[in-house]
Amino acid sequence: MIKQDKYEYIRPQNLKDIGDEIQKIIDYKRYEKLKDIVEHINDYVEAELDIFPSDEIYELMINAGDFD
Repeated sequence: MIKQDKYEYIRPQNLKDIGDEIQKIIDYKRYEKLKDIVEHINDYVEAELDIFPSDEIYELMINAGDFD
Protein backbone atom coordinates (compact mmCIF):
# COMPACT_ATOMS: atom_id res chain seq x y z
CA MET A 1 0.00 0.00 0.00
CA ILE A 2 1.38 3.42 -0.98
CA LYS A 3 0.69 6.29 1.39
CA GLN A 4 -1.31 9.07 -0.21
CA ASP A 5 -0.07 12.09 1.76
CA LYS A 6 2.98 14.01 0.55
CA TYR A 7 6.43 12.44 0.75
CA GLU A 8 9.20 14.78 1.79
CA TYR A 9 12.83 13.68 2.08
CA ILE A 10 14.69 15.35 4.93
CA ARG A 11 18.47 14.97 5.20
CA PRO A 12 19.05 12.80 8.29
CA GLN A 13 21.10 14.24 11.15
CA ASN A 14 21.45 11.13 13.34
CA LEU A 15 20.76 7.39 13.38
CA LYS A 16 17.11 7.85 14.38
CA ASP A 17 16.57 10.18 11.43
CA ILE A 18 18.19 7.62 9.10
CA GLY A 19 15.80 4.95 10.37
CA ASP A 20 12.84 7.30 9.96
CA GLU A 21 13.84 8.19 6.39
CA ILE A 22 14.30 4.54 5.42
CA GLN A 23 10.86 3.75 6.86
CA LYS A 24 9.32 6.63 4.87
CA ILE A 25 11.03 5.37 1.70
CA ILE A 26 9.46 1.95 2.31
CA ASP A 27 6.02 3.33 3.24
CA TYR A 28 5.84 5.66 0.25
CA LYS A 29 7.58 3.22 -2.12
CA ARG A 30 10.01 5.98 -3.14
CA TYR A 31 12.93 3.65 -3.68
CA GLU A 32 14.74 6.15 -5.91
CA LYS A 33 15.41 8.09 -2.69
CA LEU A 34 17.62 5.25 -1.43
CA LYS A 35 20.44 6.77 -3.49
CA ASP A 36 20.07 10.06 -1.57
CA ILE A 37 20.15 8.45 1.84
CA VAL A 38 23.14 6.27 0.92
CA GLU A 39 25.01 9.38 -0.26
CA HIS A 40 24.22 11.16 3.00
CA ILE A 41 25.32 8.15 5.07
CA ASN A 42 28.58 8.07 3.10
CA ASP A 43 29.05 11.80 3.75
CA TYR A 44 28.72 11.18 7.49
CA VAL A 45 31.13 8.24 7.36
CA GLU A 46 33.74 10.35 5.57
CA ALA A 47 33.28 13.24 7.99
CA GLU A 48 33.61 10.89 10.96
CA LEU A 49 36.91 9.56 9.63
CA ASP A 50 38.28 13.07 9.15
CA ILE A 51 37.20 14.13 12.62
CA PHE A 52 38.30 10.97 14.40
CA PRO A 53 41.25 9.11 12.78
CA SER A 54 41.27 5.41 13.69
CA ASP A 55 44.45 5.56 15.77
CA GLU A 56 43.23 8.60 17.67
CA ILE A 57 40.43 6.62 19.35
CA TYR A 58 42.99 4.36 21.03
CA GLU A 59 45.05 7.32 22.15
CA LEU A 60 41.95 8.90 23.71
CA MET A 61 41.04 5.62 25.42
CA ILE A 62 44.58 5.24 26.83
CA ASN A 63 44.54 8.84 28.06
CA ALA A 64 41.17 8.23 29.71
CA GLY A 65 42.61 5.19 31.51
CA ASP A 66 40.41 2.66 29.75
CA PHE A 67 43.29 0.17 29.40
CA ASP A 68 44.52 0.28 33.02
